[in-house]
Amino acid sequence: MTYRNYSPDELYRTESKRSRNERIIRHLKAGYTVSTVAVHNQLSRQTIYNIINRTYKDAKERAEFMDSLEKY
Repeated sequence: MTYRNYSPDELYRTESKRSRNERIIRHLKAGYTVSTVAVHNQLSRQTIYNIINRTYKDAKERAEFMDSLEKY
């Protein structure tokens, strides 16, 4: 008998934090502003910045990404 690991999406019809964070970073890279992404995902702007800090551990990469973001 084989066992299958189910993702949280399949079990609970919800999104895991990792996939949510990856989606948020994709939207920011696509050119959406931090405020727009925050409102759409019902998160604070500070939470979005925390996700960016967690995603980009290297300070140089993070600085480049922050510079590329649309302001506000």
